[in-house]
Amino acid sequence: MKTVRIFGRTVPIVAILLISILSIGAFGALLEKYATVTTTTTVEQSVLLDNEDSITEEVYAIGGNGYCTPHILENRAGCNAPVSFGWSATPDKEGIDVRYVKATGYSVEATTITYAPYRTNGYPADVVVEDLGDRIRWTFDMIGDKELQGDGHWGVAVIISFDGETPAFQVHNNDGATKEFPDGTWLYSAWGPTIDDGWNGWHTGEPGGNVPVDQLDWIVCEGDRCITDNSEGQFTITLDKGMLDETIYWAVHVGVGGFYEPWGGLSAYPVADPNNPTFDWVDIDYEEATIFEDVSTYILLPYEKLEFYIWYAFDVALEPDIYSITSDVLVN
Repeated sequence: MKTVRIFGRTVPIVAILLISILSIGAFGALLEKYATVTTTTTVEQSVLLDNEDSITEEVYAIGGNGYCTPHILENRAGCNAPVSFGWSATPDKEGIDVRYVKATGYSVEATTITYAPYRTNGYPADVVVEDLGDRIRWTFDMIGDKELQGDGHWGVAVIISFDGETPAFQVHNNDGATKEFPDGTWLYSAWGPTIDDGWNGWHTGEPGGNVPVDQLDWIVCEGDRCITDNSEGQFTITLDKGMLDETIYWAVHVGVGGFYEPWGGLSAYPVADPNNPTFDWVDIDYEEATIFEDVSTYILLPYEKLEFYIWYAFDVALEPDIYSITSDVLVN
């Protein structure tokens, strides 16, 4: 073994090498990190339904009818949140339809014009149609700026069609349409083409053809027939959208009596040709109205609050039972 003399002593060369290696290891190391941060993060859900992640609701339904329930979907994030809806039902989905829609804000301002060529004077009435979210309302202003004379009365009606061709029903205040009920009674009258008189049963008093509105929970009507009880001449007819379609077709009909001329006559809106107006219950000129928009697939913008409705529709032949319907807001 080779040796060297250091400070008068004999030291093996191997020992010198080992000391050198140890010295380098002790004094030549580098730091791997300067500091450490440990964070406990609580993350909240970005999209909430009615400010919750889960809710329950109850609907008391009659087979054949539809019902809308209002909700708010909120995106609390600063980025887009694509969502879609899915649903299931127990014991079975058959005979049940669930849709997810928002109101369109549909509105119209119109004035009726005479449609009876044999009358020299029509009766213009102002009509405003308003979207109330889950309902739609027709407001009639029968006086406006007119100066009426006499102890008169008005008849008003809203006619609804689902295909733009055939009437489905009308809501009216029975201005002599049927003697089954007193004049001025608010009635729902279904279209029943069983009487070949051009009126298709709307004024025949057929059993089941005319139903007082106060027996129905989806129609609200206000306004007295006679000016003595309705000095401002205001009428409203409000329908729940759950009993309608996304797109409906409507017309209005106005009649008046008991006032001195020149304010007497019949009028309607719309009419095909103002210069040669006609109005026939079988061939009505309708106004088209889209009152709901589908949002079953939707992109929530940052911080957006979407007001929408869950629309439940039940088949008329649906078996009576308690159904559990679950709607899921899915990450799309």
